[in-house]
Amino acid sequence: MYNFGMPSALKAWIDQVVRVGRTFAFDPTASPKPYAGLLRDVRALIVTARGDGGYVDGGRNAGRNFADLHLREVLRFMGITDTRVVAVEQDEFGGAALEASIARAREQLARLAEDF
Repeated sequence: MYNFGMPSALKAWIDQVVRVGRTFAFDPTASPKPYAGLLRDVRALIVTARGDGGYVDGGRNAGRNFADLHLREVLRFMGITDTRVVAVEQDEFGGAALEASIARAREQLARLAEDF
């Protein structure tokens, strides 16, 4: 996460991937929902790093987490509804808090690997 959002390179990638006829369909006569995602039976895993902590729902920085929200919405728009997020937090602070966050992320990834 950069300044509560995504890095510009990731945004540029999204702009290349979200394409009518490839990842979503557009039918102007299908009001009120002219857009339909074309990616079915696809799961997504977002692995992210955050300088501070508390960006999860209910956390002290949850309202500032625009990156996860944006990525989930882009994926949903393309038809990907099964999206998981694993985050390492506290990378600006380092020390024990960062190490604990890395350990939690590794545990989450190991559990997700069993599901996928």
